Amino acid sequence: MDTENVGKYDPIYPGNHLISEFTTNSVTDTDTDTDTDTDTDTDTDTDTDTDTNSDYKLHVPNNNAKELQNGDFKIIELYDTSNNYNDNDKETFIEKSCVICLELNDDKQRKCVPVSRYMKKKCDCKYNVHQSCFSKWVDERATANVNCLVCSSEGLVILSRSQLIKHYMSRLQCRKFYILIIHTACWVSIISVLWEIFMYIETRYDNAYHVKYNRSLYHAYYYGDDYEPNV
Repeated sequence: MDTENVGKYDPIYPGNHLISEFTTNSVTDTDTDTDTDTDTDTDTDTDTDTDTNSDYKLHVPNNNAKELQNGDFKIIELYDTSNNYNDNDKETFIEKSCVICLELNDDKQRKCVPVSRYMKKKCDCKYNVHQSCFSKWVDERATANVNCLVCSSEGLVILSRSQLIKHYMSRLQCRKFYILIIHTACWVSIISVLWEIFMYIETRYDNAYHVKYNRSLYHAYYYGDDYEPNV
């Protein structure tokens, strides 16, 4: 195989560029190992290898690349140096993150709080949770009992005032009492409306009687014991 023809860069098929690098290195290394009798041949092959590598070297940034020589091929190992976390940073991230979603902040950019704020448990496990994640986790449970998220020990949810009201209102007895209050309020409203209608009709009739007889319907006159109205 002609080394010069293979080593040319093909603009249409860029993959030949890498093939030429490996082929050229392989051929030149073989020539160097074979011609070890004379110093002139060794120097010539070494110069040819150096020139070939300089023409077909893959340029990679030095800050995030490492080259390894493995036989006839050159291995380029890439690694990221932008985020170098030490063990302390990792431990701090784990301690501050939520054990449910494994994030520092929730959707509303709120930080985690200790789980002891929302749940009483028998164990001594310490970890943080988001309020939204914990509420969603409690709502999705099939039973009212909760367990520790780490060791699965028994626990009790600490409810707020609004949650307590909602919890008691969801009970059967409280629901019946709530329905009774609604029915009573409806009947009181209906009776009040009927009373207002009756008073409106009575007022209209009294006004008409006052215009006709110049006295009120409920106004009483005393004319004496032997008064007889003219019929």
